[in-house]
Amino acid sequence: MGSEEIKEYTIYFAGPLFDHKDLIGNAILSTYIDKVSEGKYRCIAPQNLEQATDKLVDIRNQDLSYVLACDLAIFNFDGTELSSGTVVEFLYAKLLDVPSVVIRSDFRGGGDQDREGDRWNLMASFYPRTRKLEFNSMEWYQRERKATSDGEGSI
Repeated sequence: MGSEEIKEYTIYFAGPLFDHKDLIGNAILSTYIDKVSEGKYRCIAPQNLEQATDKLVDIRNQDLSYVLACDLAIFNFDGTELSSGTVVEFLYAKLLDVPSVVIRSDFRGGGDQDREGDRWNLMASFYPRTRKLEFNSMEWYQRERKATSDGEGSI
């Protein structure tokens, strides 16, 4: 009996890349996934890809080629309006039947669905091989802040 080779799965990590909060959040979560999976899952974040061109079509094509090549994908669906680039990548993944996880940590509503529906546009809902992870990040933050507070509200 030989040692079993551990298969590495790649995850395309899609989400907004427009400000330091997006970039830092993407980096922290993708690094955490890499770490806790002990290398079983390796995140590919577009913000970390080498963009050796100034041609916008090449940047788009490179990002979509990673969606195609990855084993699964994570999509950040935060905001009252979803990032259009993230939606394009999501729909591309769904057309390719890439297993996906949609993460929404924004407690605000959005979209056009009723209270029982998703908090984003219905055209980005109801796709097969897609799971949702929804939580209230403000609630999590406040709970953690109270648990680790120094008595003056500082963490």
